Amino acid sequence: MKFKDLRKPFLRWAMTCPGDSTRWGPPRKPPAKMVKVAAESKAEIAELIPAHPPGEIWRKKPALSFACPAHRLFEIPFARQTPTYLAQLPQGRILGPTIAVLTSGDRVLTDVSLDWGHFGMNHFAYRRFRLPRCRDFSGNGLVLACTGADTYYHWLIDALPRLAIAAKARDSQWQPD
Repeated sequence: MKFKDLRKPFLRWAMTCPGDSTRWGPPRKPPAKMVKVAAESKAEIAELIPAHPPGEIWRKKPALSFACPAHRLFEIPFARQTPTYLAQLPQGRILGPTIAVLTSGDRVLTDVSLDWGHFGMNHFAYRRFRLPRCRDFSGNGLVLACTGADTYYHWLIDALPRLAIAAKARDSQWQPD
């Protein structure tokens, strides 16, 4: 038996241990969506502010391509748009290099935690024996982080629109520190 075969059962066992992941082990609670966590616990998500309501996107014309045929996803004439929220997480944590947003209850929020090709319990936060140490930050913070934000395209398409979402959801007096 190889060490790699023992890793997953050990990490699942570590989730049942008392305490939290600030000292050792993976997050203790299974991952969940933001809306579900907000409905369960005000301690983990103090406030969930809607920024955009759910909607529908209709394409009037099919996608045109110059050199090769268009991808099949561009030929879909209708798509549902999920609602967008701004969440206030007291004592929340953010981990990198890929993004993991953890609540104070030691739970990964799957809506905003990205690890390409790894979802739910396979997120990098649940595959680590020890998570990076936390640095305290007093004040209001705004997470603009997204996977690939160190490139111009992802900064422009993923990270920058989050400023507009925050401005729309909060009043003009609120400013992140």
